[in-house]
Amino acid sequence: MAETVTFASLFGPSEVPEEKVPTDWKLCLFCQFKTNEPLTDLTNYYKKSYDTNRTYQELARRIQTLSDLNALPSYVDVNRMDNGAGIETTLGINKAKWHTNCYATCNSKKVERALKKRKLQTCDQLSNMSPVQKKLRYSTSETASCSSESNTAPVLTCFFCDSVIFGDFHRVETLSSDAKIRKIAHDLTDSKLLMKLSCGDMAALDAVYYKNCLTALYNQYRKFESAQNLP
Repeated sequence: MAETVTFASLFGPSEVPEEKVPTDWKLCLFCQFKTNEPLTDLTNYYKKSYDTNRTYQELARRIQTLSDLNALPSYVDVNRMDNGAGIETTLGINKAKWHTNCYATCNSKKVERALKKRKLQTCDQLSNMSPVQKKLRYSTSETASCSSESNTAPVLTCFFCDSVIFGDFHRVETLSSDAKIRKIAHDLTDSKLLMKLSCGDMAALDAVYYKNCLTALYNQYRKFESAQNLP
């Protein structure tokens, strides 16, 4: 087996990584600057019916999506927003505040534009791929050999969790199933799932999946719908 040589092994021990800069929760979540601009503080809302948790949930989802798409402003450090319990929980526990202008960098329009841009980039990549390559893009392991000399059969992977398929699995065969999953991905702004779906309908992609993964997605969506329907 060939030895892997890293830059660290060539130039000596690497430097100790910098510690994560803690967030000052009295300042703007995004820029962390002291300015004259007032901060939006959800705890000051007088309406008893106002659901602060829903706001934090939606904001956390947008931040994560934009982070996955590398579409956050350079001054926004998403690592500061997660204490290990997840972004949503961290924001809620610390009663995160923000400037209106900074918050606008993570609004729904920004997310839609970022997703559209990534979809166009994906489509450009797919335009140079053969139909067979498109079909295998998400139904086979990236590590499967594409060499014509290889006798190894393509390895199936779950469309949702990307793990290699072992044992029982299911295959998407109807457009109605694709439409339902597509709606869920859009409502949840699930960037990873949306990027996969941008390649075509799941039946055409010959998508396979574990039943537990689909059930988990449905449960996540039910939780999302329940939060949206709160008074």
